[in-house]
Amino acid sequence: MNRPKVNKEVIMEAATSIAKEHNYSATDIADAFCMHEDGFQLAKRLESEYGWDVGVIDVENLDAMQSEVKNIIRAKGFEWVAKENIQPPFPIGTMITLGEITGLCDYEPATYLVRQYGETNENRRLLVKFEKAVLHT
Repeated sequence: MNRPKVNKEVIMEAATSIAKEHNYSATDIADAFCMHEDGFQLAKRLESEYGWDVGVIDVENLDAMQSEVKNIIRAKGFEWVAKENIQPPFPIGTMITLGEITGLCDYEPATYLVRQYGETNENRRLLVKFEKAVLHT
């Protein structure tokens, strides 16, 4: 099984959550939703293509859609890690093409913390999914 990704099912789950909370149509929201757009853009699409009468409060409410999708994917990712017993392919300290693996991310499933080559900020790290980490040769 592969890492969970955004799909129609996830979008509908998020839309259902938003719709239930604000008495909206989940189907309209799911159909109109585009990843990487904010609540204003979603509201405008719902207004022009679905006949919604939207106001400022609706824009604010719909702005949560993107976060809801990300939260669902993150939760499904942690479920996937547990169910499939996903383990890091490389230990901490390994040099990969982007830099040195310095730890595991607690916030994103199956993700390394990587100090990029030449990085001078001691606190800055890249987030690299396990499957994207390539051993430096």
